[in-house]
Amino acid sequence: MAVIQKVFLKNLTGKFYAKDKNWYQGNYMFTVDHAAPDHNMIDLTYSEWPEDHKSYNFIELDNGQYAAQPNNRCIFFDAASNPKEMKFPDFKVATRKFVVEHNPKWSLGDTDTVMYE
Repeated sequence: MAVIQKVFLKNLTGKFYAKDKNWYQGNYMFTVDHAAPDHNMIDLTYSEWPEDHKSYNFIELDNGQYAAQPNNRCIFFDAASNPKEMKFPDFKVATRKFVVEHNPKWSLGDTDTVMYE
Protein backbone atom coordinates (compact mmCIF):
# COMPACT_ATOMS: atom_id res chain seq x y z
CA MET A 1 0.00 0.00 0.00
CA ALA A 2 1.10 3.56 -0.59
CA VAL A 3 0.06 6.65 1.34
CA ILE A 4 -0.07 9.78 -0.78
CA GLN A 5 -1.51 13.23 -0.52
CA LYS A 6 -3.15 14.35 -3.73
CA VAL A 7 -1.91 17.92 -4.07
CA PHE A 8 -5.01 18.98 -6.00
CA LEU A 9 -7.27 17.83 -3.14
CA LYS A 10 -5.18 19.23 -0.28
CA ASN A 11 -7.32 21.49 1.95
CA LEU A 12 -10.47 20.91 -0.11
CA THR A 13 -13.85 20.18 1.39
CA GLY A 14 -15.85 17.31 0.01
CA LYS A 15 -18.58 14.88 0.71
CA PHE A 16 -19.21 11.18 0.26
CA TYR A 17 -22.28 9.03 -0.20
CA ALA A 18 -22.59 6.39 2.53
CA LYS A 19 -24.37 3.04 2.74
CA ASP A 20 -27.11 4.67 4.82
CA LYS A 21 -27.88 6.78 1.70
CA ASN A 22 -26.74 10.02 3.39
CA TRP A 23 -24.07 12.49 2.36
CA TYR A 24 -21.33 13.29 4.89
CA GLN A 25 -19.13 16.36 4.52
CA GLY A 26 -15.56 16.94 5.61
CA ASN A 27 -12.01 17.85 4.60
CA TYR A 28 -9.63 15.73 2.51
CA MET A 29 -6.57 14.45 4.42
CA PHE A 30 -4.69 11.84 2.34
CA THR A 31 -5.18 8.76 0.16
CA VAL A 32 -4.17 5.14 0.65
CA ASP A 33 -3.66 3.23 -2.59
CA HIS A 34 -2.89 -0.44 -3.22
CA ALA A 35 0.50 -1.53 -4.48
CA ALA A 36 1.45 -4.53 -6.59
CA PRO A 37 0.65 -7.78 -4.71
CA ASP A 38 3.94 -9.50 -5.61
CA HIS A 39 7.23 -8.12 -4.27
CA ASN A 40 8.98 -9.40 -7.43
CA MET A 41 6.88 -7.07 -9.58
CA ILE A 42 7.54 -3.39 -10.17
CA ASP A 43 5.61 -1.38 -7.58
CA LEU A 44 3.15 0.72 -9.59
CA THR A 45 1.17 1.75 -6.46
CA TYR A 46 -2.11 0.36 -7.81
CA SER A 47 -3.80 -3.00 -8.09
CA GLU A 48 -2.98 -4.98 -11.21
CA TRP A 49 -6.63 -5.98 -11.72
CA PRO A 50 -8.92 -3.05 -12.65
CA GLU A 51 -12.03 -4.46 -10.99
CA ASP A 52 -10.14 -4.82 -7.69
CA HIS A 53 -8.51 -1.41 -7.67
CA LYS A 54 -9.75 0.88 -4.93
CA SER A 55 -7.94 3.79 -3.42
CA TYR A 56 -9.30 5.27 -0.23
CA ASN A 57 -9.55 8.97 0.43
CA PHE A 58 -9.33 9.73 4.14
CA ILE A 59 -11.67 12.52 5.14
CA GLU A 60 -11.95 14.34 8.47
CA LEU A 61 -15.72 14.69 8.78
CA ASP A 62 -17.53 17.75 10.10
CA ASN A 63 -19.16 15.52 12.75
CA GLY A 64 -15.73 14.71 14.30
CA GLN A 65 -15.41 11.24 12.79
CA TYR A 66 -13.09 10.00 10.02
CA ALA A 67 -13.93 8.14 6.83
CA ALA A 68 -11.94 6.21 4.23
CA GLN A 69 -13.91 6.27 0.99
CA PRO A 70 -13.18 5.17 -2.60
CA ASN A 71 -13.09 7.75 -5.39
CA ASN A 72 -16.46 6.73 -6.82
CA ARG A 73 -18.25 7.73 -3.59
CA CYS A 74 -16.53 11.11 -3.13
CA ILE A 75 -17.00 14.60 -4.51
CA PHE A 76 -14.48 17.31 -3.69
CA PHE A 77 -15.18 21.00 -4.20
CA ASP A 78 -12.83 23.58 -5.70
CA ALA A 79 -14.46 26.90 -6.65
CA ALA A 80 -11.95 27.35 -9.47
CA SER A 81 -12.72 23.95 -11.02
CA ASN A 82 -16.29 22.96 -10.20
CA PRO A 83 -19.24 24.36 -12.14
CA LYS A 84 -21.88 26.27 -10.17
CA GLU A 85 -24.37 23.45 -10.82
CA MET A 86 -22.75 20.08 -10.05
CA LYS A 87 -23.63 17.17 -12.31
CA PHE A 88 -23.30 13.50 -11.40
CA PRO A 89 -21.73 11.27 -14.07
CA ASP A 90 -22.75 7.63 -14.19
CA PHE A 91 -19.41 5.93 -13.55
CA LYS A 92 -18.98 2.28 -14.39
CA VAL A 93 -16.54 -0.16 -12.80
CA ALA A 94 -13.57 -1.09 -15.00
CA THR A 95 -13.71 -4.83 -15.65
CA ARG A 96 -11.19 -5.17 -18.53
CA LYS A 97 -7.45 -4.90 -18.49
CA PHE A 98 -6.22 -3.41 -21.77
CA VAL A 99 -2.92 -4.71 -23.12
CA VAL A 100 -1.30 -4.57 -26.55
CA GLU A 101 1.02 -7.55 -26.10
CA HIS A 102 -1.68 -10.08 -27.09
CA ASN A 103 -1.63 -9.05 -30.76
CA PRO A 104 0.89 -11.25 -32.67
CA LYS A 105 1.38 -8.40 -35.15
CA TRP A 106 3.58 -6.67 -32.56
CA SER A 107 5.48 -9.70 -31.23
CA LEU A 108 9.06 -10.68 -32.10
CA GLY A 109 8.18 -14.34 -32.54
CA ASP A 110 10.97 -16.92 -32.46
CA THR A 111 13.81 -14.54 -33.32
CA ASP A 112 16.47 -13.32 -30.91
CA THR A 113 16.65 -9.88 -32.54
CA VAL A 114 15.24 -6.87 -30.78
CA MET A 115 14.41 -4.79 -33.85
CA TYR A 116 11.35 -5.19 -36.06
CA GLU A 117 12.25 -6.08 -39.65
